[in-house]
Amino acid sequence: MKTVLITGASRGLGRALVNELNERNYQVIASARNSHDLNDLQAFQKISLDVGNDDSVLKAVETIKEVDLIINNAAVTISGPIEAIDINAAK
Repeated sequence: MKTVLITGASRGLGRALVNELNERNYQVIASARNSHDLNDLQAFQKISLDVGNDDSVLKAVETIKEVDLIINNAAVTISGPIEAIDINAAK
């Protein structure tokens, strides 16, 4: 059985992907910044993951160990005029 990690799984497309891949017999690891938003989802595993936070990503890597597929559906935004955005913050 293949294992898939879906980021941004708390709503919208991410939530729909969790439901669809569950039906297709994947082991789904659903993630969102707030894992409480995943309470009503059926998933093999549910984790808190903020893709914009290095510590959160490292913790998720330690927790998950192994996946076959990652669907990175989570958004990371920096607000403000593009010319005012610090290049290091954007990286």
